[in-house]
Amino acid sequence: MDVADWTFIDGTMDNEVQGIRERSWREDGQDPAWAELEQLGASIRQAGWEQLPDWPDTYEALQSWPTPGRTEAMRLSARQWGLVVTALESGADIDEPEDAATSRRIAALVRERLADQGLDPVPVVRSRSD
Repeated sequence: MDVADWTFIDGTMDNEVQGIRERSWREDGQDPAWAELEQLGASIRQAGWEQLPDWPDTYEALQSWPTPGRTEAMRLSARQWGLVVTALESGADIDEPEDAATSRRIAALVRERLADQGLDPVPVVRSRSD
């Protein structure tokens, strides 16, 4: 995967986790199903940081990282990839046109690569409100 695409996924998952947090609370605390989905989203971001140990720690450094054309084999579970694809595709419906096109392109790429590995269809991971 192009590491620049992974940075887009990381940002998408940051937004997804924040949205899950905002929808997850009820009067008696956090709904366990939402908490599990929030943890799944956070685990995707954490996996990326662990697989890319040179991930910049400042916004300024991130602006010139990664080097153009850098690729890495990103490894996630099928369920994690399912949430990535779900978040990219749902985000494309509300993103600005340029970001929507990027979301759709990356989602299609992930679907294609997973199909090549025998995972077709990609698991759908959704919140209960979807």
